[in-house]
Amino acid sequence: RDLFPRADRSRGRFRTFLLTSLNHYVSNEHRRDSAVKRISLRQAKKIDPDELPDFLSEQLGITPEQSFNYTWATALLDEVLTEVKSSFCETGRTTYWEVFRERVLAPIFEDAKPSPMVDICAKYGIDSGSKASNMIVTVKRRFRAVLELKLCNFVREDSTVESEFCELIEALSAGG
Repeated sequence: RDLFPRADRSRGRFRTFLLTSLNHYVSNEHRRDSAVKRISLRQAKKIDPDELPDFLSEQLGITPEQSFNYTWATALLDEVLTEVKSSFCETGRTTYWEVFRERVLAPIFEDAKPSPMVDICAKYGIDSGSKASNMIVTVKRRFRAVLELKLCNFVREDSTVESEFCELIEALSAGG
């Protein structure tokens, strides 16, 4: 029903517009479904895979809005990580990425202890722990820059990037 042409950047963020539209849609669907007084067993339906996120949201005790924001935040982080990895691999600095992945990302995603810096240096042929640490700092800076650039796409003014960053952190905290 011409949803996207009705979006007006001057009235707010697109994500908020989309979330409000989805909330209206869900309310309308719920109202329509609850208008049916009786459903026979023959009319009962199985859970559709598309409905699984809603079902999981109910089971985990998080709101649809929290689920939406968490999905947005994780998709954004995946996009940022992919871009950062590509930028380092394409410029011949794959070791930078691998050190960052092994020391920072792997412990987060695999819920494990970080590999000792000595082992990482030996594995990738790095002279010293301080050089490996500098590689990690370089990747973190690139990560922050790409993330800020992506967040700028969601806001009208550069001054609100920091608040968008806080919302990103909040969404990840609520979803986890």
